[in-house]
Amino acid sequence: MAKFNESRAYGVEIEIRGFQIRRDGIQYPIGRNQIARWLNNIDGIDCQSRDYTHDTTSYWKVVTDATCGWEVVSPKLYGHDGLDQIRKVVNKLKAHGAVIDSRCGLHVHHDAADLTPNAFVSVGMIYQRLQSSIDNLFIKKERLSSPFCRPIRKGLLTHLKKYAAQGFTNRQNVSEAGYRYGRYSTVNYLSFLRHGSIELRQSHAT
Repeated sequence: MAKFNESRAYGVEIEIRGFQIRRDGIQYPIGRNQIARWLNNIDGIDCQSRDYTHDTTSYWKVVTDATCGWEVVSPKLYGHDGLDQIRKVVNKLKAHGAVIDSRCGLHVHHDAADLTPNAFVSVGMIYQRLQSSIDNLFIKKERLSSPFCRPIRKGLLTHLKKYAAQGFTNRQNVSEAGYRYGRYSTVNYLSFLRHGSIELRQSHAT
C-alpha cells in the first residue's frame, strides 16, 4: 500500500441536498447558518456561513450550491488529521439528517504547485486510461451520467500530450486548455488557476 503523503495539502467539497428535519409532522427548512452552527460544535472544527465564494479560507465554510443546494468546503487539510476532520464533519451532517442524491458529489482538491510538468499532465492521462475501472469499482451508476463530472474529452488529452511532448514549463497553459472543454470533468485542471490544485470531481456524495 502506498504511503500517505502527510505533507501534500488537499481539500474537499461536500455537496448535500438538504435535511430531513421534522417535528410534529412538519418539515423544517434548514439554512446555511444552522449548518455552520452544527459543525462549529465539533471539537477542532471552525466553520462559518458564507455567501457563495471560491476563496480558499483557513476555516470550514458552508455556501450555497447551484446544482445541489448546499456545499460544505474544507480549508487546506494535511495528512491523517485532515481525514479525521472530514469524518467528523460527514458524521455530524448524517446525524442531523443530511440528504444526498445522484447530483451530489464529493470533490477532492490536491495541491499541484510542486508537481513537475510531466506529473501534472500525467494525472489526467492516467485517470482517462483507468476511467472504466474507476467507474466499475466505486462509482454509483446514476453518477456516471452526471453532466458535472463528464469523462475527460479527447481534445483536452490532445492538448495535455502536446504540452508534455514539448517539455512544457508553464502549467497555466494546460489549465487554460481546460476552458475549451469546461471544468465539469472528472479531472478539473481549471482549479489550478484559482487554487493551485487539481480537482477530482467524480466521486459520489457520501
